[in-house]
Amino acid sequence: MTYQEKNVFVGLVSGVIVFALYAYFVRQMYQGGVFEGPGAGAQIGKSILWLIFGGIVVHVIAQIVFSIAHAVITRRSEEHTSELQSH
Repeated sequence: MTYQEKNVFVGLVSGVIVFALYAYFVRQMYQGGVFEGPGAGAQIGKSILWLIFGGIVVHVIAQIVFSIAHAVITRRSEEHTSELQSH
């Protein structure tokens, strides 16, 4: 798997996770009445900033975890293949 393919895969997965969490928390805030009143615009802006920040953090963490997992799986696969070839 090339770097670009890994990056696209991680981006899609982390994007789905971030937007699902964002939708959950914004729905809770909406039901709680946070988006009503004179400070509603500021609260919406804060939630969007958290979306951006959370998206960056989740993407970086997912990229690191996926890269480590891919390296471990690839190394095990290469070791197994070399063992089979030596017998």
